[in-house]
Amino acid sequence: TLGLQGDTQLCAGESTQLQATSDVGNIRWSPSEGLTCDSCAETDARPLRTTTYTATVLTAAGCTTRDSITVRVAEPPTATAVGDTAICSGSIANLRVETSIPISRVRWTPSNGLSCDSCPTTLASPTATTTYRVQVETAEGCQAEDSVTVEVSQPQHREFSIGRNYRVGVGGAAEVSIQTQGTSPT
Repeated sequence: TLGLQGDTQLCAGESTQLQATSDVGNIRWSPSEGLTCDSCAETDARPLRTTTYTATVLTAAGCTTRDSITVRVAEPPTATAVGDTAICSGSIANLRVETSIPISRVRWTPSNGLSCDSCPTTLASPTATTTYRVQVETAEGCQAEDSVTVEVSQPQHREFSIGRNYRVGVGGAAEVSIQTQGTSPT
């Protein structure tokens, strides 16, 4: 008899150990692409795409036994964190994650100041410049992450003096000219 074991679901770039157990005979795996050893009872498989591996046992008496195991390779997601990257203190930044394929889980960190840390779209109200990291995961368990930095500008206070007091009567008008020096925020 011949028995096979190994993970049958991988994310791109992952590997699994395949094991073939047999009472007698020499084992040969095919295809050999992505295997560390095609004639070993235990071999590491790192397929680039979904692959069905067949283990064949040839006994000394010339009998052949075969069994197969299919290792599915899930498409890896990509994640891009986008949104407002500059806000004034007290304002809200709209953040979202764009993905290449459907996802089953989203996690934003840090979660402080977020309207939802497990939603693809969230509102952020940081009190200081903050880098938000977002991690996404597919139903198959494949993950991707990205980050976005929201810069928070503190308000600038300016005081003006026109040098003397002006009185304007009811219904009256006065024109005042103010000149400032220095730079203004952009």
